[in-house]
Amino acid sequence: MLKIPINYYKDFRYRISKTKHNSDSYTLSLFLKIWVSDRLLKLSPISASLPWMPYSTILKLNYIIKKDFNILETGSGGSSLFFLQRCNNLTSVEHDNKWLKELEKNISLTSFKERWTIVLKQLNEKSKNESPYLDFLRKQQDESFDLISVDGRLRSESLKISSNKVKKGGYLLLDNSNREAYAEGINFIDRLGWSRKELTGFCYGYEWDSQSTIWQKV
Repeated sequence: MLKIPINYYKDFRYRISKTKHNSDSYTLSLFLKIWVSDRLLKLSPISASLPWMPYSTILKLNYIIKKDFNILETGSGGSSLFFLQRCNNLTSVEHDNKWLKELEKNISLTSFKERWTIVLKQLNEKSKNESPYLDFLRKQQDESFDLISVDGRLRSESLKISSNKVKKGGYLLLDNSNREAYAEGINFIDRLGWSRKELTGFCYGYEWDSQSTIWQKV
């Protein structure tokens, strides 16, 4: 019989209780996968095929994503695998060539090549009007994505642009939404009158809490 050390047992009880309290989309099977991957096996988000986000955010995404979803994400990693295992098509925008090469080492791209578009775009943070990264977002068809996850760079600007790219009834997610640096983008989306939910609690891979915000377009 497998014996779990008492400190892990206490950690499990504490995290399951707090996650249930913070989540309206809790499922035991996914919580167990998150907790075992995070706390017992110490897997990276890529190895675990999980987003580097709060537990409650992962549970919410699992609840809302449907098999026919067309998803766009800024930033890539464990979230890419998580989305690909659940959606129809995924487009990922990445600015870091070194990270992209590392990602390609860890992920068999051939398994998803028909459903995954991943592009490398320079940021040009000094001139947002001349940013290839933001221009890629601008060129996407309006109201063409069921979910857009903003978890890369230039997040406030990405939020503003993405508001036109989400379908009615679709979702816009911002990770680390507790950071003051993203207030401009958050306020812009809030003024649109979409429904909003804060997702808080333990963050995968960290000992402390984090926060995401998800809006649904009306």
